[in-house]
Parts: sequence; structure tokens; C-alpha cells
Amino acid sequence: MKSQIEWVQPSLSLHPVYKSILLESLPSMVTQQELPACKPILTPKWVISALMLVTVVFIPIGVASLLASRDVVEIIDRYDNACLQGTKSQKVQSIQDPTTSKTCIRRLTVTKRMKQPIYVCYQLDNYYQNHRSYVKSRRDQQLRNRGDENETSTCKA
Repeated sequence: MKSQIEWVQPSLSLHPVYKSILLESLPSMVTQQELPACKPILTPKWVISALMLVTVVFIPIGVASLLASRDVVEIIDRYDNACLQGTKSQKVQSIQDPTTSKTCIRRLTVTKRMKQPIYVCYQLDNYYQNHRSYVKSRRDQQLRNRGDENETSTCKA
């Protein structure tokens, strides 16, 4: 059964006999996946040259990253138990109580000199923003309005 593919004749400057052989065998070569491929010969000289080129490119990048990371000051302060005392249900009650102050003041001592700009990163464990309970308890009004920031009556434990 002949192939349904139409082949466009390439403009090759070959002898007509070779041209006809190539055009007849091309559909077969494509369907049988027998087309010639790039098969570089990996000589030791070529491999060593390639590795040296990679080394010359990436060692300065690594040194620059190492020097930049020396200026990073990392301070880890866990305050989950410092600001709220008691059992889990007592903590939830304290969060939901509108009369309780939600302010937590922490004093951090920086032992190294820090250059400007200073970035503060916040880490949350076992928390996923697209988690179902987060989506159910999210209140856009509370996030938009500073007057409603302490409103936690609709929060669920």
C-alpha cells in the first residue's frame, strides 16, 4: 500500500538516476525512521575541550555566587509559641476573641552588618495557599479594609 504523503521534489543538483533513487526511497526512509542523523565522533581532544569550555564559563559564576552569599544575613525567629500561650483550642479562642490584642512584638539582634536594601522573608510550614480550608476561610473584606483586620469571628478552627 502506498503512502498517502505527497512529496515535494527538492531541487537537487544530482545525476537523474541518483535523484530518482533518492526520491523513491525518501518516503520509506521517513516511515522507517532511517534518515541519517548527526553522530559526532567524540574524540578525547573534543571532549576535553568541551569540558574546559564549560569549566571556564561556570567557575566564575560559582565564585560570584559564593561571594554574594557571604553577605546574606539569616535570622530565624520562631514566635508561634511566644505570642500565643496554651493549648490549641485556647490559641484559637484567643485569635477569634475581638477584644484580645493581636499584636506580637519580637526583638531581634542582628550580629552582622547589613547593607541596604534589606529583604525580609517569611516562612510558613505546613501551609498551602490553595488549600481548601484557606479558601473557605478567606475574607476579601478583611484583607481590603484596615478597620476589619482584627475581625476573626468567621474564622474556623
